[in-house]
Amino acid sequence: MIERMSEIVALMEVLAKAWPETRLAVLSILDELGDEVDTITACDYVWRTAFALRAD
Repeated sequence: MIERMSEIVALMEVLAKAWPETRLAVLSILDELGDEVDTITACDYVWRTAFALRAD
């Protein structure tokens, strides 16, 4: 599952960077995804990417 999560989050990041107008949608998806997985997975993959996208 962790490999899959890493791939999904990486694709979301590429999408948000390639098409900036999708940033809000990607952040919304990442927030929901972070709520659905365990805390360690969310911290290692989902929230780290969401925070980085918010910082840009």
